Amino acid sequence: GPFVNLGFKNRNAFSSLEIIDLQGNFSIQGISNIEGESATYSLFQYGGSAGITFPKFILLNSDRVLSKVGPINPQSRLSLSYNYENRIDEYERSITELGFSYLWRREDRSRFNFSPLTFSLVDIQKLEGDFEDFLDNQEANGNGALKAAFNSAVINSAYFEAIYNFAPA
Repeated sequence: GPFVNLGFKNRNAFSSLEIIDLQGNFSIQGISNIEGESATYSLFQYGGSAGITFPKFILLNSDRVLSKVGPINPQSRLSLSYNYENRIDEYERSITELGFSYLWRREDRSRFNFSPLTFSLVDIQKLEGDFEDFLDNQEANGNGALKAAFNSAVINSAYFEAIYNFAPA
């Protein structure tokens, strides 16, 4: 089905080299239902995100730290996103996420992202009767993970990501 993605980025937003980015999306899709029957269902989805990237490690800004991390192009990023999806005749849910990350790079070949703080709120607003029966049946047959994926939850996480580029310079 049709989809639209829009984005906006403003560099040097407050004259201190910050980067502000905004993104939005909207889509309507026709998809097969989860039980594999020949019927198709519609998925309506929209969302957006906003982020600001600072040209230093905020919260770690002592002179000692700054003198050591300067050569690695330190950055801090704060982001907020929201996504809503409505799978007609099955479920409605929204996901809101708040994140904080430190980013840096070494030379031109490696980039790093450490996110010590990410919170997600998954809100299941509606489960249709037939779909809920399907989830209960899956749980009874030992697939409790599928049903658990459709429970409202608050999820906190931390992660580290390393990206290496092995292509010749």
